[in-house]
Amino acid sequence: MEKAKISASQLFILMVLFELGTTLLLPIAMDAKQDSWLAILLGTVFSFVLFLIYHKLYSYYPDILPTEYMQKILGKAVGSVLAFLYIFYFIYNVARVLRDIGEMLLT
Repeated sequence: MEKAKISASQLFILMVLFELGTTLLLPIAMDAKQDSWLAILLGTVFSFVLFLIYHKLYSYYPDILPTEYMQKILGKAVGSVLAFLYIFYFIYNVARVLRDIGEMLLT
């Protein structure tokens, strides 16, 4: 199986589009009322900071997966737990987004 690789600009575009797309589907900043645009803007800024961290880690470890370099940086025990939580977070996020899209389609 071929390993798929995306460039830094593709990752940035994916993160920005995800941030903008979920603002339309999910009531993220409902409590902020008229200042919801500010909450979305802050989320975008934090996503950009996260992108810079991912990009720097990728430049240090270009040939291994994030779950592997977590173990390399933090040690086997802590890295394994964090890698499990990392994978679990994405599985949970996908399930939540699928449910929200399903509910949106039903309504």
